[in-house]
Amino acid sequence: MAKGTRQAPKPEKAPRSPQNAKLSTSGTEAHLQSGICQLLDILDLPYTVTDAARVWGRDGRPRPSKVATGWPDLTGCLPGGILFAIECKGPRGRLKPEQRVTLSRLEGSGAHVLVAKSLDQVLPWLREILPALSGPARKLKRLKL
Repeated sequence: MAKGTRQAPKPEKAPRSPQNAKLSTSGTEAHLQSGICQLLDILDLPYTVTDAARVWGRDGRPRPSKVATGWPDLTGCLPGGILFAIECKGPRGRLKPEQRVTLSRLEGSGAHVLVAKSLDQVLPWLREILPALSGPARKLKRLKL
Protein backbone atom coordinates (compact mmCIF):
# COMPACT_ATOMS: atom_id res chain seq x y z
CA MET A 1 0.00 0.00 0.00
CA ALA A 2 1.37 3.41 -0.98
CA LYS A 3 2.39 5.81 1.76
CA GLY A 4 -0.46 8.10 2.74
CA THR A 5 -3.11 5.77 1.28
CA ARG A 6 -5.83 4.73 3.68
CA GLN A 7 -7.42 1.33 3.67
CA ALA A 8 -11.21 1.19 3.75
CA PRO A 9 -12.53 0.05 7.12
CA LYS A 10 -13.75 -3.52 7.29
CA PRO A 11 -17.53 -3.82 7.57
CA GLU A 12 -18.64 -4.71 11.07
CA LYS A 13 -20.51 -7.93 11.61
CA ALA A 14 -24.17 -7.47 12.41
CA PRO A 15 -24.67 -8.20 16.08
CA ARG A 16 -26.46 -11.43 16.77
CA SER A 17 -30.00 -10.89 17.88
CA PRO A 18 -32.63 -13.32 19.07
CA GLN A 19 -34.48 -12.77 15.81
CA ASN A 20 -31.63 -13.96 13.54
CA ALA A 21 -30.15 -16.76 15.65
CA LYS A 22 -28.85 -19.91 13.95
CA LEU A 23 -27.05 -22.11 16.42
CA SER A 24 -24.79 -25.10 15.87
CA THR A 25 -26.87 -28.10 16.80
CA SER A 26 -25.19 -31.14 15.22
CA GLY A 27 -24.29 -34.12 17.35
CA THR A 28 -20.60 -33.84 18.27
CA GLU A 29 -19.47 -32.47 21.60
CA ALA A 30 -17.52 -29.71 19.83
CA HIS A 31 -20.59 -28.62 17.85
CA LEU A 32 -22.73 -28.67 20.98
CA GLN A 33 -20.20 -26.53 22.82
CA SER A 34 -20.06 -24.12 19.89
CA GLY A 35 -23.87 -23.83 19.82
CA ILE A 36 -24.00 -23.17 23.57
CA CYS A 37 -21.30 -20.49 23.21
CA GLN A 38 -23.30 -18.85 20.42
CA LEU A 39 -26.38 -18.85 22.66
CA LEU A 40 -24.48 -17.37 25.59
CA ASP A 41 -23.08 -14.66 23.26
CA ILE A 42 -26.60 -13.80 22.07
CA LEU A 43 -27.78 -13.57 25.67
CA ASP A 44 -24.73 -11.45 26.53
CA LEU A 45 -23.81 -13.72 29.45
CA PRO A 46 -20.13 -13.69 30.46
CA TYR A 47 -18.52 -17.12 30.20
CA THR A 48 -15.27 -18.89 29.46
CA VAL A 49 -14.38 -22.13 27.72
CA THR A 50 -12.09 -24.46 29.61
CA ASP A 51 -9.06 -25.43 27.55
CA ALA A 52 -7.80 -28.62 29.13
CA ALA A 53 -5.70 -29.60 26.12
CA ARG A 54 -2.44 -31.32 26.90
CA VAL A 55 0.52 -28.95 26.88
CA TRP A 56 4.00 -30.02 25.80
CA GLY A 57 7.21 -28.55 27.12
CA ARG A 58 10.25 -27.60 25.05
CA ASP A 59 11.77 -30.92 26.00
CA GLY A 60 8.89 -32.76 24.29
CA ARG A 61 7.38 -34.04 27.52
CA PRO A 62 3.80 -33.38 28.59
CA ARG A 63 3.43 -30.64 31.18
CA PRO A 64 0.90 -30.72 34.01
CA SER A 65 -2.38 -29.03 33.14
CA LYS A 66 -3.24 -25.81 34.93
CA VAL A 67 -6.93 -26.72 34.76
CA ALA A 68 -8.38 -28.52 37.77
CA THR A 69 -9.22 -32.16 37.06
CA GLY A 70 -12.89 -32.56 36.21
CA TRP A 71 -13.53 -28.83 35.65
CA PRO A 72 -16.57 -28.26 33.35
CA ASP A 73 -16.30 -27.23 29.70
CA LEU A 74 -18.05 -23.87 30.17
CA THR A 75 -18.34 -21.67 33.23
CA GLY A 76 -19.90 -18.26 33.49
CA CYS A 77 -21.80 -15.79 35.60
CA LEU A 78 -25.53 -15.10 35.79
CA PRO A 79 -27.00 -11.73 36.72
CA GLY A 80 -26.63 -11.41 40.49
CA GLY A 81 -23.20 -13.07 40.50
CA ILE A 82 -24.25 -16.74 40.49
CA LEU A 83 -21.84 -19.17 38.79
CA PHE A 84 -23.12 -21.53 36.12
CA ALA A 85 -21.28 -24.56 34.78
CA ILE A 86 -22.02 -26.64 31.69
CA GLU A 87 -20.36 -29.94 30.90
CA CYS A 88 -20.87 -30.86 27.24
CA LYS A 89 -21.17 -34.51 26.26
CA GLY A 90 -21.74 -36.17 22.92
CA PRO A 91 -24.69 -38.52 22.47
CA ARG A 92 -22.80 -41.42 24.08
CA GLY A 93 -20.60 -39.37 26.38
CA ARG A 94 -20.42 -40.14 30.09
CA LEU A 95 -19.08 -38.23 33.05
CA LYS A 96 -15.75 -39.33 34.48
CA PRO A 97 -15.67 -39.82 38.25
CA GLU A 98 -13.60 -36.63 38.69
CA GLN A 99 -16.20 -34.67 36.73
CA ARG A 100 -19.01 -36.01 38.93
CA VAL A 101 -17.13 -34.92 42.05
CA THR A 102 -16.33 -31.44 40.68
CA LEU A 103 -19.86 -30.79 39.42
CA SER A 104 -21.31 -31.99 42.72
CA ARG A 105 -18.98 -29.67 44.66
CA LEU A 106 -19.90 -26.71 42.43
CA GLU A 107 -23.61 -27.42 42.85
CA GLY A 108 -23.13 -27.79 46.62
CA SER A 109 -21.53 -24.34 46.61
CA GLY A 110 -24.58 -22.76 44.97
CA ALA A 111 -23.64 -22.95 41.28
CA HIS A 112 -26.17 -23.93 38.62
CA VAL A 113 -24.85 -27.04 36.87
CA LEU A 114 -25.94 -28.79 33.68
CA VAL A 115 -24.60 -31.82 31.85
CA ALA A 116 -25.79 -31.17 28.28
CA LYS A 117 -26.05 -33.70 25.49
CA SER A 118 -28.09 -31.41 23.25
CA LEU A 119 -28.97 -27.76 22.83
CA ASP A 120 -32.58 -28.74 23.54
CA GLN A 121 -31.56 -29.32 27.17
CA VAL A 122 -29.84 -25.95 27.51
CA LEU A 123 -32.73 -23.64 26.56
CA PRO A 124 -35.21 -24.83 29.22
CA TRP A 125 -32.42 -24.91 31.82
CA LEU A 126 -31.50 -21.29 31.08
CA ARG A 127 -35.17 -20.27 31.23
CA GLU A 128 -35.35 -21.88 34.67
CA ILE A 129 -32.20 -20.33 36.15
CA LEU A 130 -32.18 -16.82 34.67
CA PRO A 131 -33.76 -14.15 36.87
CA ALA A 132 -37.08 -13.26 35.22
CA LEU A 133 -36.42 -9.53 34.89
CA SER A 134 -32.83 -9.75 33.66
CA GLY A 135 -31.76 -8.62 30.20
CA PRO A 136 -30.65 -12.15 29.20
CA ALA A 137 -34.05 -13.56 30.24
CA ARG A 138 -35.85 -11.01 28.05
CA LYS A 139 -33.57 -11.89 25.12
CA LEU A 140 -34.21 -15.59 25.68
CA LYS A 141 -37.98 -15.03 25.50
CA ARG A 142 -37.57 -13.37 22.08
CA LEU A 143 -35.23 -16.07 20.78
CA LYS A 144 -36.53 -17.79 17.66
CA LEU A 145 -34.75 -21.06 16.86
